[in-house]
Amino acid sequence: MANSILSKSAVKIVAQPSDAYVTPTKNVYTEEKVLPKSEYTKIDVKPSSLEGGMDSEVFSADFAKLPIEIKSSLQTDIAPIETLLDICSLASTPINEAFVLPLIVASGSNIDVIFADADPATVNGNIWVDTANLTVQVQSATGLIDVSIEVRQLFLKYVTDGTYANGSTVTITNGATTPATPASGDIWINGSTVQSYDGSAWNALDTQIGTRRYPTLSQTKKASIDVVMKRLTFQGVGAVSNLTLTGEIDGRVNSTFSCSAGLNKTIELDATAPDNSLSLATANEFIVLGLATVLTEDGNSIGLKSFELNMGNVISQDKSSESNGFDITDFAPTLKIGARMTKDTKAGFDDLIASKAFKMELLMVNLAKKPKYRIVIPKATYNEATSLEDSEGRLNCTKNYRCRTINGADNFYLDYFLDI
Repeated sequence: MANSILSKSAVKIVAQPSDAYVTPTKNVYTEEKVLPKSEYTKIDVKPSSLEGGMDSEVFSADFAKLPIEIKSSLQTDIAPIETLLDICSLASTPINEAFVLPLIVASGSNIDVIFADADPATVNGNIWVDTANLTVQVQSATGLIDVSIEVRQLFLKYVTDGTYANGSTVTITNGATTPATPASGDIWINGSTVQSYDGSAWNALDTQIGTRRYPTLSQTKKASIDVVMKRLTFQGVGAVSNLTLTGEIDGRVNSTFSCSAGLNKTIELDATAPDNSLSLATANEFIVLGLATVLTEDGNSIGLKSFELNMGNVISQDKSSESNGFDITDFAPTLKIGARMTKDTKAGFDDLIASKAFKMELLMVNLAKKPKYRIVIPKATYNEATSLEDSEGRLNCTKNYRCRTINGADNFYLDYFLDI
């Protein structure tokens, strides 16, 4: 009696620095079964004009394709998907002092940051880091207001790593001129250089609190990907990918990597050989879509219910060499949102119906409600007609947008924050 071959599979990946296939070593975490589907080039063969009969085809394996779709959810540890993000042509830059501090200190000015376990009632523009409750706020004419996530994470890191404690006051200066009378611990921003004064000299700072990813065509990377089954291994070479992220408020954020690879070879085990060993990347805590700030161009808030962000990578096969790889030749990010109308968000809902542009910031947290990921879309413009829907008796709408660029490669950002 024949023994059935199980359809279970695992995926492995590794960065591919050249055109040549590299044996993958890193396990990929997947939540749905990955079944490979090899595709071959079909060449039509026409019958002779003197003969009858139907057209026929032959298939070429020289540039065989191996499409692979990896479905999962965002996890608290980004490491297992770093290579996948790379091959989506998402470049990265560190979120550190040089990234964060200019956001709060304008060029040619300075502010004080006060680390205290009680409200110091400081002057407007200064920042209070509550060392007792680990909150960060800025003093304004209307009272204390919350700072942005990246600013909060930076100053909390200063507290948790012991750099500044209760009772410390730090002056942050932004400008090309060296501060005249700095105190120990003061910070000086000079362009992209951030330094701290130790009492006698200025020393470079480099405290990273996360990584920002953004779409670009100038840093496309490729990978080798294997789909390993009990008796079969499909080797993919020169892989690139598209990325789609979806989520609902207070629900998991799901990811789909739609990879395109060349089929390097298929390996089938001999009948007497033991099964391949299958393993996945270790699953860790999943991510929840916690907070959403969506403002129309008129400044009205939208009651976001769900979202779908698609990078829209244009992927084409390179048949001009023996590499049998793929390239990302363009991208056109799109956004689909589901919104709910309430009395508080009626103005924003009306703006949606009127197809006004908006900006969006989605904060994704772990189960302890600590920030882990953030999607920032500076400008989204109307793409398709609004669809009004009924949801358990409530009025919802679904609408499609394009993610526009405002200043360079900023169609959207995907930020990842380290644990603080």
